[in-house]
Amino acid sequence: MKFFEKSRGLAIIAIIVFMFSCSNENTQKDKVELKVINYNSGTIAFVGEEVVLNVKKKENISPQGNYPYYKDRDISREAIIYVNNQRIEGNTFVPEDVNAYHVKAVYEGQESSVLQLTVQRRGNRTFKKNVVIEDYTGDWCGFCPRVSHAIELLKSKTNQFIPVAVHTNDIMTNSYANQLTRYFDITAFPSAMIDRKGFWREAGDIDEGTMLDKITNRVEEKSFLGLKLTSRIDQNNILLNVQAMFGNMYPNKTKLVVFATEDGIVQDQANYTEYYPDITNDGVAKNFVHDYVLRYALTDVRGEEMNSSQFISSNLYERDFQIAVPLNINNISKMNFVAMVLDSETNEVLNARLVKADMSNEFEFLN
Repeated sequence: MKFFEKSRGLAIIAIIVFMFSCSNENTQKDKVELKVINYNSGTIAFVGEEVVLNVKKKENISPQGNYPYYKDRDISREAIIYVNNQRIEGNTFVPEDVNAYHVKAVYEGQESSVLQLTVQRRGNRTFKKNVVIEDYTGDWCGFCPRVSHAIELLKSKTNQFIPVAVHTNDIMTNSYANQLTRYFDITAFPSAMIDRKGFWREAGDIDEGTMLDKITNRVEEKSFLGLKLTSRIDQNNILLNVQAMFGNMYPNKTKLVVFATEDGIVQDQANYTEYYPDITNDGVAKNFVHDYVLRYALTDVRGEEMNSSQFISSNLYERDFQIAVPLNINNISKMNFVAMVLDSETNEVLNARLVKADMSNEFEFLN
């Protein structure tokens, strides 16, 4: 077991020693329990980065005879801490190699349960970044074609973006669209969210030029994770395989969102803009073609945790979906599947990928 003397980074792990006791002689002996509270969530640390171990004890501070009330007391400096059965000085250490590190704390003869800390080496693999634009719209919304037009302009600048049209109060509305509208408290139309991080709206209006620049700047960023999708249509069944590869071990928890969208839906669209003049008359764009319309959600629209059991290796996540073709799909050949990986804390889309029905793609490596 080797530790660096000096650190190049910082990871904070909190070990809480819970102690429970009462005067009843029939109760169990004091129980010591270890719990991890890590700002970056989980039990992953990195080679060469200092790990700070925080040990706490639950103490009953209520007056005698009253219902017990427990409060944490920091005993990090008093407890004895062992890493892989070696006592360390103080409450910090720096792992030097990739390994499983077993950590425990001892205080006044009581031992915490053992925390298994997985230490990884930070990688340097990067992937193309695809931006998700969730367009909140409706065929009754006369100014919503501004977003459709801006997306058309965006196609001339980059192909690293994925639109999802979330329709409200029209024939293309469904329960998943309604859930998203409520979840993000969308009350103004048009509205478009960029990577679930911010709105494509300034002062209540769409500023196409400014936001196009923001999106193109964002796609120039590199992502530490990439996605690979494989879809297959088997009669009336959809088989979808989603893989996510992490070029670096991401310390935060992540969520997966998977949507089915459909292109080529023809429906009249209210249009109070100067765009689409060839098909617009008396404020209505006749036979307007609606693309990337949200039809179905294969996960919770807010995302579902990417559990450790779904990782087939230390940095590769995989999940399979099998569903019947949704009843609201008009044309299976015009279906798309969109997968996004989100930060569980911030809801920001870290990266995303789209695949058309009955097709597949590969990871978009940059190095």
